[in-house]
Amino acid sequence: GFARVAPWRLGLLEQDDHGARLVYELEEGDVRELPGAEHFTAPFRATCSIEVGSTASVTLTVRNTGTEPFDYEAALHSYLYVGDVARVRVRGLDGCTWWDKLDERTYRQEGDLVLQGETDRVYHHDGTVQVEDPALDRILVIDKEGSADTVVWTPGPAKAAEIPDLGPGEWEHLL
Repeated sequence: GFARVAPWRLGLLEQDDHGARLVYELEEGDVRELPGAEHFTAPFRATCSIEVGSTASVTLTVRNTGTEPFDYEAALHSYLYVGDVARVRVRGLDGCTWWDKLDERTYRQEGDLVLQGETDRVYHHDGTVQVEDPALDRILVIDKEGSADTVVWTPGPAKAAEIPDLGPGEWEHLL
């Protein structure tokens, strides 16, 4: 969507010895000329708050600044750096149904997810997942609120070759 390529304004920057908080802002006037904005003409104000320290948090808020109600879609893409995507295990999706965007079919997850090449799935899951990353000896806990789906994506070698800002082999660290 247009918010992905829009020039968000930095509205607040706070930092101390424990971390930082940044708040970016976007309004309808900021996106008028962007591709796709003609499909969403309602007045709005969006804020994206990012807090980093010993944990990281991203909060997106969209406020209707007009008088007419509107519907919108939002997706926060958390691209995770992992040691080796082929060794990663994603826990917490067992028993969930998922839509495979590659073959346009629905499946049911059995056990932990182990990625094998290009993956583009939408899980009907509104809770927490854990990403076990043995190459970096860590477990990432991904928690969210207000979203009914969880997307798991990695490009694999062929798709990665089509993405201009990914260098050779970088996809192996992208989840």
